Amino acid sequence: MDRPVNFITIFKVESITTGQTTQDKHVIKKHRLFFKDFDGALLEVKQPKIMIKKHELHKLMSLINKKEKMVTGHGEYTEDRIAEAIKETEQHIFERENPHLK
Repeated sequence: MDRPVNFITIFKVESITTGQTTQDKHVIKKHRLFFKDFDGALLEVKQPKIMIKKHELHKLMSLINKKEKMVTGHGEYTEDRIAEAIKETEQHIFERENPHLK
């Protein structure tokens, strides 16, 4: 019997300092990954905290715009600040992929 397996990815907004400015950037990193297996158990998959990839960022933005993704903030990270962090992450990825344009 085939049953769906659900994945839950938790992202975290972290501050980083780049050499370009003295102001911190807020970027989105993968923080934790869980999956719910066929019998309903919720298990965590160990993973390093890595920067979200460009295609994952675009997918996240699309899901947020369609209201298919639950977005919550803790403390100072309201939904508006998360949208700002998405833009800063996109800019950081662009700068990292195009160092000759700095």
